[in-house]
Amino acid sequence: MNRQMRMRPLFLIVLFVLALGLVLGGRPFDPYLKAEETVEETRKVLSGETMFTGKAEPGTRIDVTVYHFPNGRDRIILYQARETVGSAGLYSIQVPLPLIGSQYVSLETEEERRVYEYIRYSESLSGQITGYQLNIYELLLQDGSLRPGGTP
Repeated sequence: MNRQMRMRPLFLIVLFVLALGLVLGGRPFDPYLKAEETVEETRKVLSGETMFTGKAEPGTRIDVTVYHFPNGRDRIILYQARETVGSAGLYSIQVPLPLIGSQYVSLETEEERRVYEYIRYSESLSGQITGYQLNIYELLLQDGSLRPGGTP
């Protein structure tokens, strides 16, 4: 058997993987997501952290993972923690969002897994928005459309 015939199966596998990448449309491929799972919700935030609260059976373990895809394929884990629900059945988990831009937060128990996409904007953008709000308030005061204290 010549070398070309031996390389053909490898070539077909590489071609299939490339075609699969095109079908996925460049979206990050998460090997840990099962086929039926999707991102629950996309949230846009300015803060460097988020909070998850809720109810669960006492003793339930909740695994928290924050990750992102810097090159569209490789998953980089930014934060991991494991919390256990207390005897009251309530939990409150503070999760850091270390990056400016897109990142994913996964909450997983033995029964289910939920993934949220967070798009974090920079603090400077927050300052600009606050500045615009103050400028609008001052303009309304000067115009006479608004009295001090916020009443029209």
